[in-house]
Amino acid sequence: MDPSISLIILIVVTLVLLVTQALPIELIALGIVGALPLLDILEPREALSGFSSPATITVGAMLVVSAGLERAGAVDWVAARLTEMGRGSSTRLLLTLALPTAALSAFMNNTPIVALMIPVVITLAHRFGTAPSKLLIPISTFAILGGMCTLIGTSTNILVDSLYRKAGGPGFGFFEFTGLGLSLLTVGLIYVVLLGPRLLPDREALSGLLSASGSGQFVTELKIPSGSRFVGQTIETAFRGADQVTVIELVRGEQPILRPAGTTVLQADDILLLEGSARTIHNLLEAPDLEHGTVVADEERV
Repeated sequence: MDPSISLIILIVVTLVLLVTQALPIELIALGIVGALPLLDILEPREALSGFSSPATITVGAMLVVSAGLERAGAVDWVAARLTEMGRGSSTRLLLTLALPTAALSAFMNNTPIVALMIPVVITLAHRFGTAPSKLLIPISTFAILGGMCTLIGTSTNILVDSLYRKAGGPGFGFFEFTGLGLSLLTVGLIYVVLLGPRLLPDREALSGLLSASGSGQFVTELKIPSGSRFVGQTIETAFRGADQVTVIELVRGEQPILRPAGTTVLQADDILLLEGSARTIHNLLEAPDLEHGTVVADEERV
């Protein structure tokens, strides 16, 4: 078969798999890498060259840095300060959320930032009587705009820098995008602050969107603080009242325990990776004897 026809078929199959989510994205990506040489579209060396690309290595390193900052509590500390500062008008609230989110996304991967900001935003929205949708969408926008301000702020900048160097150019400086990025961030900030309240949907909070049946399975991490009523209880006893909750993993210190037995006794500072319905997970997140654990944003345990 002609390689060009094979390439078109491969692209179509890939798009269908991505849209239908029939397979995990990482499996689809690796399948493409394997299919390219098998279909004589690329030589094996060319198909695997992306793994040695500086852009790929840099993006991987940034994910490690993001996870390190997240686990060190840096992002949690910023989120806690935002809760204290976000009092006042809706404009001040947006600015309070926008500036730190954009600043963090210039040096970190956007996913953990947005994931960690979601509970903060929902809390602030509930406290000030604002629809969460009017804050959650701007947060995602600010993270994208903030990522444009530095070379490592987004994987696209890293990829372009790598291609530029391959073409014989000197590459881009770390802050070479900052001027343009700050300009776009300023325009985006003004646009969201002035027009956002009018254009953004006024949707109810997540708790109001959960169906009575709570269909669908979700995963979250919860930490058992010292003094919690769950300390000393077995897993089976602790979650007896929770409907269809599965403890996927228990992390005690540095030791992960996959699929712990129901007779396992919980201890202070244990971290539980739980799977359950949307309503059940929401109720557990609201429980006073449990704390939010590290957000599973990089699928490092799932």
